[in-house]
Amino acid sequence: MDDKSLNFNAEKILHTAFTPNVKGYDPDEVDTFLDKVIEDYRSYGKYIQDAQAYIQSLETKLHQVQADCRDKSRDLAKASARVKGIKDDQKVSASNIDLLQYIDRLERALYQKGIDPTQLKY
Repeated sequence: MDDKSLNFNAEKILHTAFTPNVKGYDPDEVDTFLDKVIEDYRSYGKYIQDAQAYIQSLETKLHQVQADCRDKSRDLAKASARVKGIKDDQKVSASNIDLLQYIDRLERALYQKGIDPTQLKY
């Protein structure tokens, strides 16, 4: 929401002039009241600006988290494909873990050299 959608803002209230009337209200009383209204409008305007900035920061964080989630999903799919050959009923032994760590080191080395191990033909 912006100031254009409101009937009043602090400046419009501040610069509003009233026509004097014999039966009118006390000008000092009206000024005091309007000063309080202006103060409230300024506070409200600041609150709206802060809320919009906070929403923007949350949207930015949301996009970052969504991107991280996509990356993690992609990593999980790669890891699942790597261990696809291991069956659930086989016992995991220390030698299997050592072999997987060794394969991981080799794949990282290939990636560092610019080679995608998933594209290699066996």
